[in-house]
Amino acid sequence: VTDDAQAAIMLKTIWLATNETLKTQWQQQLDADVLEAEEQRHILAEEEAQHLAAEKARDAITAKEDQKLKDRIHHIAIPNRSHPNQANEPVLVSDFALRKLDKAQYVKLYYWTNQGLADARLNFWTGDDDSLV
Repeated sequence: VTDDAQAAIMLKTIWLATNETLKTQWQQQLDADVLEAEEQRHILAEEEAQHLAAEKARDAITAKEDQKLKDRIHHIAIPNRSHPNQANEPVLVSDFALRKLDKAQYVKLYYWTNQGLADARLNFWTGDDDSLV
């Protein structure tokens, strides 16, 4: 049987040994966590680089296809046909639209479309919304 002082020294020694072991295990766990975090960052950076490379490749392919379409349009053969000197029939624009233009007022684009010109042929004298007629 030992006295109280020896028991205290023995308990202190056991506690110090256990504490050192737990500190070592804790530090090893922290080091492992740091390594795992670095590995995850490396994997994410690699995936991001692959994603950017794939996106750049898709953009390059799209740009190449767009350029092909533009080139095709630029190299279309122009047919060699005689061009008319005048229109076959006179173009009649609504008198109302012409008066609005003379007054420098807003004129709807409709009056200059094919449908508007066709309507002007049928109803040449169209009235103004503000007129008394």
